[in-house]
Amino acid sequence: MTSATHESTSLDDANRERREGSVLWGKTKALLDELVSLRAKVERLTPNDAHARNCKTQQKERLVLLALDNDRLRLEVMNATWCRRTKIVRDHLREFRERYGIEKPPTSNTVKKVLIKHGYM
Repeated sequence: MTSATHESTSLDDANRERREGSVLWGKTKALLDELVSLRAKVERLTPNDAHARNCKTQQKERLVLLALDNDRLRLEVMNATWCRRTKIVRDHLREFRERYGIEKPPTSNTVKKVLIKHGYM
């Protein structure tokens, strides 16, 4: 808060206190402070869609990289043509769903983006 804003707010508070009386102003000031506090709390609790998308993307990326930690799979992916690499990873994730704790593997586009990002394509 700038000093000009602080001075203006203090002046407004003083004028309200003079107009409304100190007892009523004391109650009003407490309620106004609570309102500001509650608004800040609502702002903190409001979901951040961009953050949620980023977390979901990172989770899928970790899943693909975890699958590629398997030496046999990584060797198979590196020996395959670039157009088959995505299918090999997806088939592996589909086959070992319980091991990775997933219901279905990430989409082909997601797997492809991760493979490109980490130099497997």
